[in-house]
Amino acid sequence: MRRIGNPAGRAFPATILILVFVGFAAPAVAQEASYGDLLTKGARMTKARNLPRALDAFAEAVRADPTGIDAYFNAGSVAERLKKCREILLYFRGFLFLSPGTDDDRQAKAAMTACESQKGVGTLTVRSEPKGIEVSLDGILQVRTPATQVKVPAGTYRMGVSCRCPDFDDATREVVITEGKDTEVEISLTRKVTYGYLQIETEPKEGVKVYLDDQLIGETPVAKQHLETRKHSVRFEKAGYEPWIRNVAVERDKTRVVQANLEPIMEPIDARMPRKVQ
Repeated sequence: MRRIGNPAGRAFPATILILVFVGFAAPAVAQEASYGDLLTKGARMTKARNLPRALDAFAEAVRADPTGIDAYFNAGSVAERLKKCREILLYFRGFLFLSPGTDDDRQAKAAMTACESQKGVGTLTVRSEPKGIEVSLDGILQVRTPATQVKVPAGTYRMGVSCRCPDFDDATREVVITEGKDTEVEISLTRKVTYGYLQIETEPKEGVKVYLDDQLIGETPVAKQHLETRKHSVRFEKAGYEPWIRNVAVERDKTRVVQANLEPIMEPIDARMPRKVQ
């Protein structure tokens, strides 16, 4: 059983953690178990040799925190003792994805290699736009794109993809892995619509018509505009002044200030010169 990390980052055996958590158990209330509670439950079930329930507890801990490396490793270890190759491949691959280069890698890789050579395994290839997004199967982190011929037990999965960034929406789709075949998936994440602000200041300050993306929105002074983050065209017009036209870029959660100084229209020189008396 792998150690379960405490807030200070030190490692303790699962049996010690059982004493700590049980000793300070709060009265039972109707609420979802926390990640730490589920790790403790899994450790307790493992100690009691109730491995199916231990695996369930660690699997639930992964759902509670999809980045909790201890839950991944403990789920893979219990699955290894139960000889469940599907869970071995999914949870140990998630562990290696989250925490490569640890002392536990050898156990995880050896168990995965043994299962990958058995029947009932297919492969999954995932390409995405943008690249470098995380791929999960049934909520269990697996790889980062582009991923080529990742060995996965045959079956139907809910594949989730996420860039863990503010610019793109996450996506899910169903994938079917067939024994001995490669399932190819190409997926593009939808860019999120984000907004910023446009503040308009003009000289003269009043009576200037404001056109935003060729639509008249009023005359100055006008309120700050809440706009989609992209380039917008602005045009200012007032009788007796030269029109003022620009393209401005609005950025997410920022205010772009446009200061427009309109120049008076000058009469032609010839029109201002006195005429000669005939």
